[in-house]
Amino acid sequence: MEQELKKYRDKISAYITKYLDDKSVEFLQINHWGSDSLMRLKKYAQQGKLVRGCLILMSNNMFSKFDEENALKAAAAIELIHSSLLIHDDIMDRDDTRRGQPAIHYQYETLGIENDFRNSKHYGLSMGICVGDIAFFLAMELISSINVDDKFRKEIDKVFFDTICKVGLAQMQDVNFEYLKNDVSENEILSVYRYKTARYTFSLPLMIGALLSGQDNNIVHKLGIIGEDMGIVFQIKDDELGIFGDETDLGKSVGIDIRDNKKTLYRSYLLSASTESEQHILNKIFGNSDITEGDIQLVRDMIVGKGIRDKVIHKIQSVESTSRKLIDELNISDDSRKMLLSILYYNVNRKK
Repeated sequence: MEQELKKYRDKISAYITKYLDDKSVEFLQINHWGSDSLMRLKKYAQQGKLVRGCLILMSNNMFSKFDEENALKAAAAIELIHSSLLIHDDIMDRDDTRRGQPAIHYQYETLGIENDFRNSKHYGLSMGICVGDIAFFLAMELISSINVDDKFRKEIDKVFFDTICKVGLAQMQDVNFEYLKNDVSENEILSVYRYKTARYTFSLPLMIGALLSGQDNNIVHKLGIIGEDMGIVFQIKDDELGIFGDETDLGKSVGIDIRDNKKTLYRSYLLSASTESEQHILNKIFGNSDITEGDIQLVRDMIVGKGIRDKVIHKIQSVESTSRKLIDELNISDDSRKMLLSILYYNVNRKK
């Protein structure tokens, strides 16, 4: 999938660069933070794979009416929204690294230390929040500049804003879950997967690409459902990598989800399959800010030993099967169908 989407990535990266460079000149008239914040934001956004933006161009290109300028605006917008959400997410999760590099708030904390500020940590958090806000509203400006018929203009705005609002609600639920001592249901966990990850990462770009090409609601709706399935698989695999992955490949620490007591399917299935005494041990590990490598290894061993990994794999296979059927039903070219299937395959088998 990465190789197939690369041709779109380079165009999106160039578009983001030009857009932020132009804005930097404008913002510099206010104060020097204009160029400073956008310089950091540009580097931050382009460290990622730009998958969401690539999916907009790919989806738009699946149909006969391909409008590259509008697609690039939408792609740059969704990547800036993604950066905004990640910057704030790193603050909420207390993560100082992102993609193996210093997180935005930590960059400013370091700047505060270098300047001997009285509270460098709070300075970093405050500045990070500001950069995240700037990224979000730059994205809004790009979305508002998309030039399409009024009918599709309204649909694009509705899908964009509705999806991002629901990301916020799902994030609130996810944060709340961290502080709950009791377990939550599988449906509640899947709801967070659906609205925090799936709808935003896959459904939204696939739907926007189709709307930019003037597709009807039936096609747009089906792509939305396919995106949900892809995203749920993606998030389940993300949870797996957060426990069993390689830190070098991931660019972040393994075991963070255990430390933060994230309510994942792995955690839910493991606690359900454990004895009372085992649950007592696990409850001391999940949510422990001083978690050790030994604690993480114990969780890994129990997940494998109790067949939890096999149960999760079965769940992934079930969602994958549903998605394949929907892709087969789409009235698109064979090449486009292969592309969608390759994205699904990547999500099922990804290692990072």
